[in-house]
Amino acid sequence: MFLGWSSRTYPLDAADFAAVEDYSGSEIPARDLPDDEVVLLIRRGRPDALLRGREAVRAAGDGVVDVRIVFEPSIAKWNLLFTLVRPLRNMRRFKCSQTYHIAPEAVRQMGLERAVRTLDDPHARGKIEKRRAKMAKLKESLSTTGYDDSFPINVMLCRSCGVEDSLRQGHHRISACLECGVQKMAVCFSAAGALPRVFRRIAAKPPLGVDVLRNAIESRLGEPIAKFIPVDGTGKGVDFIAVPKSGGRIGVKLLGDIHKARRLVHSCVPDDGDETTGVLNGGEPVLIGGRFVLGFRYSRWRALHTPLALAAGLAPALLLPVLVVGALAIDVAVMRTACGERSLVAWSQFGAAGLSALLMAVLAVIERRSRAGYAFMAVLFAAMAAYELLREVLNVGGRAVSVVAVCVVVAAGVAAAVFAKRSAVRGIKRVVASRSFLALPFAFVSIWGVSKLVSMRAIWGALHLSADEVASVRRVVEEGTELLGYAVLLCWAMSFFFGRIAEWRRSWR
Repeated sequence: MFLGWSSRTYPLDAADFAAVEDYSGSEIPARDLPDDEVVLLIRRGRPDALLRGREAVRAAGDGVVDVRIVFEPSIAKWNLLFTLVRPLRNMRRFKCSQTYHIAPEAVRQMGLERAVRTLDDPHARGKIEKRRAKMAKLKESLSTTGYDDSFPINVMLCRSCGVEDSLRQGHHRISACLECGVQKMAVCFSAAGALPRVFRRIAAKPPLGVDVLRNAIESRLGEPIAKFIPVDGTGKGVDFIAVPKSGGRIGVKLLGDIHKARRLVHSCVPDDGDETTGVLNGGEPVLIGGRFVLGFRYSRWRALHTPLALAAGLAPALLLPVLVVGALAIDVAVMRTACGERSLVAWSQFGAAGLSALLMAVLAVIERRSRAGYAFMAVLFAAMAAYELLREVLNVGGRAVSVVAVCVVVAAGVAAAVFAKRSAVRGIKRVVASRSFLALPFAFVSIWGVSKLVSMRAIWGALHLSADEVASVRRVVEEGTELLGYAVLLCWAMSFFFGRIAEWRRSWR
């Protein structure tokens, strides 16, 4: 049974559910329902029903309960066009049969608003003087008679991209209620369609307004923010810096995945050993406007600036010029081998491939769940090292023997990966998802393709050089390009190795 789920739970008054009947229709499979304790079902043309949680509602008494809302979509599961296009979606929109009550503060904290509308700065629709007069009348009504339940705010479920809930009507009323100190306001829920769960991971997150984020954080902190500064630039560790009026600075980080958010919490190491570094919800991620938000004391924020991560970042800048330029200069100017057999360049190629294989082998030994994938990469690099050793350094048996030896080693790696398919897939996924993964195809293309192209006889034969000089130049260019590829390969292996070690260190704390 296809059901749409609200993107968050809503803290509603438990007393409102006394008039809601328990569900008595056909049985709904457990896999089609969320795991929340209290689940409310809304349907088109039929009364709301409580699917689960009657005991929790009774235990809450006059308090609030966190309710997940599911609905029977009025748009077919396959009709993605009507689900995603707003005018078409609104043609099928329906409301719940009952009105519930929620705190305006909770709506503000969840970031359901698409924009913050205040009494002094209302929506620019019509003449601004009439709008402000209408807002002043609303404020006076709330101050004298309280909130009129016949005008509930409307939250539409799965409105943004068929996934995220957002406020449809009531932006001005929320700000007015907060300004007038109204504790409860009426709310109703509407829905139309929902994106199938198989597509939800690839759905784009709806834009989050800076004013919505700022007001939601102010609501969490319980104090106004004097400055809210976007941070421009990758690697800063935070997306915004909030400066409360009471002083200090808060780093605000937005993430789209709860697991990434929780992992990032471990990377914040307090300067004084105090574990209570978070200023939003005790350091746990909070959901605001479809984003998981982390707030940290900015003076204590340490993202990934560990010695290992620093070494991973500096590896390309240090290794590439030292390995490539240094080895070529020594070979040509000092040893005068012109990158022939047993040259420093040939040994460097073998060493780079061998060290890369060693690093991946260490990861294969340490990380059991991804062992076969890392082992396959280690075997691949070891095969490249074996080829360089046999063909370029020792010149044993000619090219045929080298190719046979490499094929045997690669076959062994493939057999090991097939034997342990699960860990092989997991390890390869980690490799592909690494930040510097594009360095691998660049390295392979440089070693096996570009080096042959730039050393073609047609290119260097056009120079006014003797046959021996042309051969020497072609050899130096070819070996230098191959060495560049091996250096990039080693830089990727070191970056990946140090990155995995840094993640383990964070998880061990």
